[in-house]
Amino acid sequence: MTTYFALTIGPIYSTFAQAKKTRAVWAASYFFSWFIKETLVRTKRQGFDIMLPFHKEIRHGKYGAGMYADRLYYIENEKGNAVKLITCLDGIISDLASDICMHTAHKDQEAVSAFLKSYLNLHVVTLSFDPDNEDIAPLKMLNDLLDNKELGIRYSFDGNVNPLLDYLELETSNQTLLVMDAFPGATGRHFRSIPEISSTSLERLEESGYRKYLNLSFSKPGKAGTPEFEFLDELKKSVEFRTAFRPYHKYFGVLLADGDNISDLLKKISGDRNDLLKFSEKLMEFAGLAEKEIWNYGGNGIYLGGEDVLAFIPLACKHPEKGELQTVFDLIDKLDTLFGKTIGDYATEKKVSIPTLSYGLMLSYSKHPLKEGMHLAHKLLESSKDEKKHRIKNTLGLRFQKHSGQVIECFIEKGGDKQKSWNEIRDFTGKYTRDTLKEKQASFQGRPVFYGIFGSSEGRQAGGLFCQFL
Repeated sequence: MTTYFALTIGPIYSTFAQAKKTRAVWAASYFFSWFIKETLVRTKRQGFDIMLPFHKEIRHGKYGAGMYADRLYYIENEKGNAVKLITCLDGIISDLASDICMHTAHKDQEAVSAFLKSYLNLHVVTLSFDPDNEDIAPLKMLNDLLDNKELGIRYSFDGNVNPLLDYLELETSNQTLLVMDAFPGATGRHFRSIPEISSTSLERLEESGYRKYLNLSFSKPGKAGTPEFEFLDELKKSVEFRTAFRPYHKYFGVLLADGDNISDLLKKISGDRNDLLKFSEKLMEFAGLAEKEIWNYGGNGIYLGGEDVLAFIPLACKHPEKGELQTVFDLIDKLDTLFGKTIGDYATEKKVSIPTLSYGLMLSYSKHPLKEGMHLAHKLLESSKDEKKHRIKNTLGLRFQKHSGQVIECFIEKGGDKQKSWNEIRDFTGKYTRDTLKEKQASFQGRPVFYGIFGSSEGRQAGGLFCQFL
């Protein structure tokens, strides 16, 4: 008999939902990734037989994104490993509680540890079976068991006290365990606010002047405690930036992505441990490449675990090396390309249908509530993957919401017989945006063409609205 055991952690969504600032959303995301990575490191050190994820080397994001999904899988190579895993988790919680007490007003480590154990949904499942039985797929069975466990959510009944949330809300200048792990050796503020992300192209246009206004704004409290928004207003009025300032500098995007048709590949390789490790390695490779691409675009990757992506991005941004202004469509196209060169190539090697990425992208004003933006991006992603609504899953769900409240929503299929239309959208918006960088044209002659390349009235309106943003 062979015994497998696996771990899952939560509650991810409800923790995200309580975060109000970009740094808290980042910290909430990174926390769960860090916890899984720390468990991986400690169990690897203890000689556990790790099945998944890829563990020959421990990967770190270069720009602060979490890269580990919420599950770990093991094969029992020594009796009692599952119990040892629980002991390992208790040690991580104890270290975390100590760090929380060091950096927040919560000073009772025992009470903080007790809270974490009641708040965190840490579930371990075990499975034993005859390895000669080819009809059993251990990975699928473990996932089914974990899915069932996740239905049993734990609750902390002291609703007025949440040491973990207070910890996640800390300024990232604090040298917490999370910050030191994500940004080793760095000092100062480590994670940018939404207005900084939305105006990245201005920083790349003239960094010293940009930094001057940023430091001035953050050195004094804003009228409503929001110096980042005063900072944007100061940029817009400044002598250095007022001619370069565009409407899109006050808008940002919440980008979510998820893999399509991954199950076909997993079904093909599920019986081979080496193939599963190779697949996990390919996912890690994609995450690292995607994080860099998002950073080059001017955004911040928040989470890049498995085939999932969460990032905060500007509508358009000057590339740091090429110097040209790129749009959200360019970024999505590049992420698709990277996914194809990693996961797609591996699927081709295994002779199964090539997985793709579907997206939910919420574009809104920088003062739009971040929590609502993330919720709407998630709904867009769910809808873009709904086969009852679209012929293919390889789809971008896009919502524009202006400061005035005007909203346009559309879905753009990126594959199949719509590939040509998608290419035209990407190429044309790129040309329009580059022209905008050179000269602000009040009447752009190509705009009717932009309308025409969308297949629906909603798409044509969205195209016109995107031009207004620029």
